[in-house]
Amino acid sequence: LDNNLYSIVCKTPISAIKNSVDTSSSFLLIIFIPIIALSIFMAIWFSNKFTKPIIQLTHISNKISNLNFDEKVHIHTNDEIEVLRNSINTLSWKIKNTMGALKTKNEELEILISNKIKQEKLKREFVCSVSHELKTPITVINGYAEGLRSNILDSEEDKQDYIDVICEESEKMGMMVNDLLDLYKLESNTFKIVKDKV
Repeated sequence: LDNNLYSIVCKTPISAIKNSVDTSSSFLLIIFIPIIALSIFMAIWFSNKFTKPIIQLTHISNKISNLNFDEKVHIHTNDEIEVLRNSINTLSWKIKNTMGALKTKNEELEILISNKIKQEKLKREFVCSVSHELKTPITVINGYAEGLRSNILDSEEDKQDYIDVICEESEKMGMMVNDLLDLYKLESNTFKIVKDKV
């Protein structure tokens, strides 16, 4: 060159570089196509492995929310998802048992309410009957007592008859009142049973 330096020029045909590039491209395609296919397969497999249990848990949870407790979750992953499966299965079992017990108690309560309504009706009928039964002797006693007070009787024998009727009706009333008290004790469980040898 002009400044007393030398320049070395190397010439290489372009075909050799092109061959190297083609070989490298073919090699990369041969390597990357299986790697991409394997990656896609692994991605699908892993996504199914992780999403399938979650989809199953969601499906069973929806059934539980619709009060269907027949299906159980069957997942064996040895991780937190399996712990969640156990929790959902336990929750489903407890809700099912609680609802069964609640249904039984509800039926018992309906029977108790029905019996209570019948008892109230019987009590009203009983009170009406008792008031009618008590009115009759009271009216008789009142009438005979008025007769005695007015001195409408001349003989001692008639007066004695009036007094006997008053006493008889009073005894009837006393017996009815005692029966009513016994009935009250039976209903309120305040009575005591006295056991004797017979």
